Amino acid sequence: MGLETIFDAVAALSVTTPDITPTVYNFDAIPNRVDAEMLPVRLLMPLQGRNAAGSAFTFIALGKTARAERRIVDLLLLRSLAQSTSIKAPIEGLVQYVDAYEAAVRSNRGLTANAAITGLDVALGRFEFGGVEYFGAEMTLTIFEALSG
Repeated sequence: MGLETIFDAVAALSVTTPDITPTVYNFDAIPNRVDAEMLPVRLLMPLQGRNAAGSAFTFIALGKTARAERRIVDLLLLRSLAQSTSIKAPIEGLVQYVDAYEAAVRSNRGLTANAAITGLDVALGRFEFGGVEYFGAEMTLTIFEALSG
């Protein structure tokens, strides 16, 4: 198990709407930039400004068993601000995407045999990536993992 396995499980979550079917880039395959023809994309980020991804451990009693709290940032980039002629379409699409993401999380809380999603923080807005601003959604997952032995 471990953080890489959890990233893989989050990457496997299917999140689509009638208008949004993002390509997923896991932490080990994130492009340096996102071109317009690549959009929409989900970037599983080990780092992101507002909610840095990472881990915290709590040991249970005196043994080797531990509980890890993981945070993973799943950033949707929908379209660049330069591509948008109005704000209405991106906002409507992002709201639908959040509904689909929340449904996917509820249906797949148990990511692995030892890890479960326990929280989700959602932020909609403008996000910068590779020097370009995009309309997007930052989904920060909190995941607890039981580690033994």
